[in-house]
Amino acid sequence: MPELNELDMILELTRQFLHAKVIAISGAGGEQNVLDFAKLLGARQTFQKPFSIPQLLGAVRYELEH
Repeated sequence: MPELNELDMILELTRQFLHAKVIAISGAGGEQNVLDFAKLLGARQTFQKPFSIPQLLGAVRYELEH
C-alpha cells in the first residue's frame, strides 16, 4: 500500500480486519501526538523510538495472548 501513509494504513487495517492487533512505532522526535492519533485509529499499543527489544516482545506476547 505505497499510496497510504502510516496513519491511513492503521485505519485501513482496522477497518478491513476488525480483530487486527496493530502496534504502532514512531521514530519522529517529539511526535507523541502521532502515536496518540494512532491509538484513536485502532493501534492497540504504541512505542516511541528508541525502545528496548524486551518491551516490544512483551507487547507482541500480550497481543497474541489477548
